Amino acid sequence: DFSTNQQAPKIVYTSQLAHDNKHQYFGTSNGIFSFDYATSKFLSIDAQNLGHYCGLSTKDIFGTLWFTLDYGIIGISREGEIYKLSSSKIFPSHLFYTLNSDNNGNLIIGTNKGINVIQVNEKGKILKYRNYDSGTDFGGYETHMRSSFQVGNATYVGTLEGLYKLDFDFLFQMPNPKTPAITISQERDRLNSNIVAIQFLSKNPKTKTVLYSY
Repeated sequence: DFSTNQQAPKIVYTSQLAHDNKHQYFGTSNGIFSFDYATSKFLSIDAQNLGHYCGLSTKDIFGTLWFTLDYGIIGISREGEIYKLSSSKIFPSHLFYTLNSDNNGNLIIGTNKGINVIQVNEKGKILKYRNYDSGTDFGGYETHMRSSFQVGNATYVGTLEGLYKLDFDFLFQMPNPKTPAITISQERDRLNSNIVAIQFLSKNPKTKTVLYSY
């Protein structure tokens, strides 16, 4: 019991066991700490200027441990090397609510703006990323804090619209949407008009009957 130890973190949200089974990492309200079982001492981990609050963690297929912070996420490799992911292009939001990984090397992050999927390699380098929100057929809008449960390569997440199942095997086999083809009716020439009218249906899952005309 280290609750009275001045070195010990006061509030712990998440934890991961290191690959060597000799260290335990703790995500706390004041950063990430490593506990050495041999010496029974805590060591603060460099947060790479990404803040202090660490509420979520996961281990990817390469054995890298990932932790969320205020302004991004960091990974700790099997060798102890630290990787940093913080670009605003990758994260539409830094309000991280859920964090999972799959068998394809992807990190799946739920936020208040949908789902972020980031594929990384064994060195923590980003290979590609994709964001899903209400405009790209994720009708859950946002996930709830730590409301995820993983079964195999699929994860169940709690959202504003109820429980969603994220099937990663199916998700990444989906082809990219095709570029829409717009054709102009020949009737326009007979009307001697230069006006072209385009009408399409909104994909907002809450209001599927809204039509836009241009």
